[in-house]
Amino acid sequence: MNLSELLHPESVSVSLQADDKQGVINELITLLEHGYSLQDRQAISRAVFAREELISTGIGNHIAIPHAKVEGVEGMMFSLGLKKEGLDFKALDDVPVSIFFMVIAPKSPEAMEQHLKVMARISRILKNTQFCEGLLSCSTPEEVIDRIAGEEGRFL
Repeated sequence: MNLSELLHPESVSVSLQADDKQGVINELITLLEHGYSLQDRQAISRAVFAREELISTGIGNHIAIPHAKVEGVEGMMFSLGLKKEGLDFKALDDVPVSIFFMVIAPKSPEAMEQHLKVMARISRILKNTQFCEGLLSCSTPEEVIDRIAGEEGRFL
């Protein structure tokens, strides 16, 4: 399963507009709406914000992966947003976040393995600092997806 094949250009933004954590999460959910048919935006929003209350999904190195498992979601959904100047996302390292990758998964035992694989793949590609810097230089959603495909190709 390649992330680049699962991401839709409509669910990618190279210039997030929000200037705070709540705004970015809402913008990422709006991107999901553009790329997928959402049955219940409010359920997704509640699940993501509840997850954030446990501990920030700002994992460090300018990266956040807000995610949640949501009842009634049929399949995995992804959005990706870039904010070159970064913003305070209460990341574990207290560094402003520039790369936001949202993952929404079905809340079912069958989806657990796929969810873990996707999270591992995202973490793996985002460990490469040069890749992340290149991602931030992208000017179109298609360029973001192509760059992700190239990075994923290194692991096949």
